[in-house]
Amino acid sequence: MLNPVAYDVPRLSIDGRSGPLILAGYLGGPIAAGIASVFAIVALILTAEPALIVNGIVCVGLAFAGVVIPKRRPERRWPDLSLLAIAKIMLACLLAQSLLFIVASTAGPIQRSVGTIAVIFLAGLVSTGITAATLKLAKYFARRVRRPTRFELATRSAGLGVFVAEAGEDTMYLDAGTMAILGMDRDADVVPNEDWLARVHPDDVEDTLATYKAIWAGSQDVPEYEFRICRPNGQIASVRTNWFVDRGPDGDVRRIIGVAADITDMKEVHRQRHEAETRLAEIANNLPGVLMSFDVDEAGDFRIAYVSDQCEKLWGYTAQDIVADKEILVRAHDPDDLDDMLDTMRQSARQLVGFTRRHKITDRAGNVKWLEDRVGTPRTDGNLVHMDGVFLDVTREVEAQAKLIEQTAMTHRAQKHDSIGQLTGGVAHDFNNLLAVVLGNLELLRDEITDEDQVELIDNAIAAIYRGADLTRNMLAFARKATLEPKTIDLNKFVRDTKNWAGRTLPANILIETSLLAGLWPVKADPSSTESALLNLILNARDAMEGGGKLTIETANVRIDQAYIDTRDEVLNPGRYVMLAVSDTGHGIPDDKIEHIFEPFYSTKAPGSGSGLGLSMVEGFMRQSNGTVQVYSEDGVGTTFKLYFPVQTDIAFDAPLPAADDEVNKGQGRRLLVAEDEAEVLRILVATLERAGYVVTPARSGDEAKRIFDADPNYDLLLTDIVMPGDHQGTTLSRALREIRPDLPVIFMSGYASEATVHGNGLRPEDIRLMKPVGRDDLLAALRLALRSDKG
Repeated sequence: MLNPVAYDVPRLSIDGRSGPLILAGYLGGPIAAGIASVFAIVALILTAEPALIVNGIVCVGLAFAGVVIPKRRPERRWPDLSLLAIAKIMLACLLAQSLLFIVASTAGPIQRSVGTIAVIFLAGLVSTGITAATLKLAKYFARRVRRPTRFELATRSAGLGVFVAEAGEDTMYLDAGTMAILGMDRDADVVPNEDWLARVHPDDVEDTLATYKAIWAGSQDVPEYEFRICRPNGQIASVRTNWFVDRGPDGDVRRIIGVAADITDMKEVHRQRHEAETRLAEIANNLPGVLMSFDVDEAGDFRIAYVSDQCEKLWGYTAQDIVADKEILVRAHDPDDLDDMLDTMRQSARQLVGFTRRHKITDRAGNVKWLEDRVGTPRTDGNLVHMDGVFLDVTREVEAQAKLIEQTAMTHRAQKHDSIGQLTGGVAHDFNNLLAVVLGNLELLRDEITDEDQVELIDNAIAAIYRGADLTRNMLAFARKATLEPKTIDLNKFVRDTKNWAGRTLPANILIETSLLAGLWPVKADPSSTESALLNLILNARDAMEGGGKLTIETANVRIDQAYIDTRDEVLNPGRYVMLAVSDTGHGIPDDKIEHIFEPFYSTKAPGSGSGLGLSMVEGFMRQSNGTVQVYSEDGVGTTFKLYFPVQTDIAFDAPLPAADDEVNKGQGRRLLVAEDEAEVLRILVATLERAGYVVTPARSGDEAKRIFDADPNYDLLLTDIVMPGDHQGTTLSRALREIRPDLPVIFMSGYASEATVHGNGLRPEDIRLMKPVGRDDLLAALRLALRSDKG
């Protein structure tokens, strides 16, 4: 409102309004220019300015001159005017005043001087400079007295900060919250971009710059970005920014307004949670089952919330598949059990009690499996019941139990038949001895009778005796009916293979030795059952040698003619066999227990150390294979189990035993020592052998035979019963005599199968074993074979 200089030019006065008017248009645009023009005209009216119309036009012209001055880079950082901007405004102001003066002066004579022009420039300069200085000073005092707004207080209390960036500028406005987040101890201010970029973590600078440029280019679709910063105290923090883009009419980005948040604590919580989840996942994947969490609503419907990755091994589907489609579990479940399973789950949810049950599923590949569900105590959350459980694959256990039940049932069925064998076995010895007496007398009588009718009657009686022996044999041979898949196998190879892996599992204090016969006959048996039987015997031997010892596995070819070797009262058909023996140097089996060792569920081990089914299964397998198992044990010395496998029938062997005839049966004065505790049987044997030309010395017991042999060891053969009273049984007698005469041939006789249990130390592969009642022809053929082998 001051008029420092007045001119003679009609209707025109130049004063200090020029600077504020032009700055108003320059900084505020058309609206601010209009407002400033109104205020200027009002001031002219109040001061009774002469030439009101002309001066009013000048004021409006100056204001809008400020609008059109910036063409490329308008100054928008109000009120922070740079020196360059002030210089441009001052120059524009002076030019505008001069232009207006020249235009106004055309109405009259031009009377100017250099002083007049200088005054005009000086007025514009002072006016513009004072206006710019006033604006800066006003801003300074405004900062000193400014208080945070409610929005700023709210964002600061929430740990947030606000930032603003203008197009074309290399600076950014940061409020106090953003300053605190970046660790910059400053009030809200406009800072160069390099200042806040200096706080960005070196590894994130390049990506941050690329994102910032993409925002200005309008190609950053997601208005969110995270980066790390390095604070002056060395702390590394994580910052998340969200922004809004202000676009102009042409679509270009004019301004970026954003919010920054310190998410360091959140990232740390997330990291710890991720680490905990990773550990739990590793634990879950190492468990022998699948962990599962599911929610049950009031209607009884369920939803899978979590399932561990092990589920793919059970159902064949990934965890993501099962969580997305719970029907996978429904479809895999056994249809016959599905309703019961769902009812159990719903009842558990209602009563808030856990449950354990087993069910059958079919996996993605079509394999049938058994699962055991162990669900803990549920917990409620509003209308939902949360249930957690573990699902175990118990397929092998269920199959093993099924086999055990099947084998147990077979054992019970077999026991019904075994009762007959046990009853018969109790009298078999005496019964067969009676048959032997009758048979021997009839055969002697037949040699004396010439009447054909009487000979026929004797032959009929002899045939009846054999039928009686067959009757006993059939009663003892009531076999099991399990299905086997016999194949031609080489027992030597089985032993070698078993020794290779068994040697690594047995304790180091147990030495394994093998004695395998070269040229072993092939046998036909079930390979799996054979391996299982051998393994059972090896494990029993290991358990019997807790303090260490020696385990011996041996094989041999055995030729058994009319011999019956079975401790379970079974029949063994005469023929050729391959023997597989397992011996140990353990504690042995007491005499009062050895007769029960093949009984199902009978065990001499401590409770929990064995089921008692091992030897029973071995014995059952050998019976079904038309073979047998023998056991011999001495308390404190050791135990030997012998498996006798029938030789494959399509293999050619040597000629059979020679038939008895007058020439063959000539004893030629050979001396025989015969040991038999049954007097009638001994009498028949002596008569039969003497009639065949042998010189026979009878003995009523093993002890008596030992004394006779000690007095005169010049005997060609020992024929002995196995079970006799006294200290010397058949096997111990043969061993004692062979200590004096190692080359002494021996023929063993037994009254029934369990009497044929002999230990390897008392029996040689070439020894012949005969089952009572023994026919004369078979007895004499066995004698001839044994004596012929003795000759070499």
